[in-house]
Amino acid sequence: MRGNAKRQTAPIPQAELRVILLYAMFCVLGLAAILTGKPNWRELGWVTLGLSVGGMVRRISREWRRRREAEAAEQAAGERRALQAARRERDRQETVRRQTERAARAGAAKRQAAARAAQRHAERLRAQEEAAQRAKREQALATEAQRLRSLSAAQLRTEVAAAFTRRGFRPESPGPDAACDLLLTPADGDGIEIARCVPAGQTAGVADVKALEAWRQEAGARHAYLIALSGFSPAAVRQARGLPLTLVEAHLLAHWQQAVRE
Repeated sequence: MRGNAKRQTAPIPQAELRVILLYAMFCVLGLAAILTGKPNWRELGWVTLGLSVGGMVRRISREWRRRREAEAAEQAAGERRALQAARRERDRQETVRRQTERAARAGAAKRQAAARAAQRHAERLRAQEEAAQRAKREQALATEAQRLRSLSAAQLRTEVAAAFTRRGFRPESPGPDAACDLLLTPADGDGIEIARCVPAGQTAGVADVKALEAWRQEAGARHAYLIALSGFSPAAVRQARGLPLTLVEAHLLAHWQQAVRE
């Protein structure tokens, strides 16, 4: 930078150069007067030489200071330009950094939004699939319940016996006159349970609940099942509360059938 400042310094002004040359000429004249050997001329020569040398030194010194100040000013200007350029570069880099950060945040937000949208879509598909499966199961239950309601008494007893067999019981008839009753022995042989089927098309009432509870106590069964595909009266439902008795209507029996198949 200093070399550039020197190269860019303005040349010595012509007027200043002429003054310096004039002092140099007086120096030569002073030397010439001294070399004449004449006393008066020698004194004049020394005076002339001294004044000329002093003036020339002052002029040269002043020009040297001017050039130094010019170099310093140029150097300072170059440093200011470098600082300004560095500041502009920092500003540019900061702008680029902020733009990059904004782009990165925008990209991250876009990816997050896409991920959330994909997740919501997957949840909707899963909910639709679950709803379709529930509807399919409900339809299958309704169809199976309708089929069970259409069975004869003998067919219903056979169907109920098969259902309890699949549930881990060994169903047996308690006697030749008990066409709608079953003794249920669990696989581990620990106690017995009983089941009674109400004739098709008949709603089970309080009397059916009381009769089944009496038989349970008489047989020493730990639990009883009252199966009525046409349903139960509200009084029968209230009567069964608190008893070790399960009321089995068409949908529950169909659900047992479906659960075993699954």
